[in-house]
Amino acid sequence: MTNYTPHEGNLNSAALEKILAGCRAADSQAQKQLYQHFYAYGLAICLHYGSNREEAEEMLHNGFIRVFERIGQYRGTGNFKAWLRTVIVRSAITYFKKSQKRSKRFTRYREQYQPEKANNFALHALGENDAYLLLQLLTPAYRMVLSLHILEGYTHREISELMGISVGTSKSNLSKAKKKLAELIKTYYPRVYECFND
Repeated sequence: MTNYTPHEGNLNSAALEKILAGCRAADSQAQKQLYQHFYAYGLAICLHYGSNREEAEEMLHNGFIRVFERIGQYRGTGNFKAWLRTVIVRSAITYFKKSQKRSKRFTRYREQYQPEKANNFALHALGENDAYLLLQLLTPAYRMVLSLHILEGYTHREISELMGISVGTSKSNLSKAKKKLAELIKTYYPRVYECFND
């Protein structure tokens, strides 16, 4: 699946169902069509969770493998993109957990500076690529909780269950992630930071 031409445009419901029917039958051409059509959408999700684009692409690849394995669970009721997003996010969480087991170094991460007034709303004033870059500078634990809470709307209790951490750890990681983001914005985008801290 590495060589492809991303498909642009929207699929109507009949065309999507035809592709999904092919995926349920494990048809490789249908799988390729689904992958191509939703590649950009999936990558945009994974860039919030990966440490860099390469890791995000690996998360996406793993996510699509899971999509194809579980495509039979999608019965056509509800929004397919929402179902796809959930599968990809859960796959990113699994990737994170496996990476966490391989290396515990990020748990010893220490912030050198935490501004008294932390405001992550300045992220909205940045371009999409700049926001991705800042998120990728966070430790994996901070980035996961921030993305799950802010982007996916999960509660701290849900995050604790998904990631196997306590509710308190989830809340703490979110708070620290916001403070670190404020620090990064202040360092790399001082004018944006000042606009939100006048």
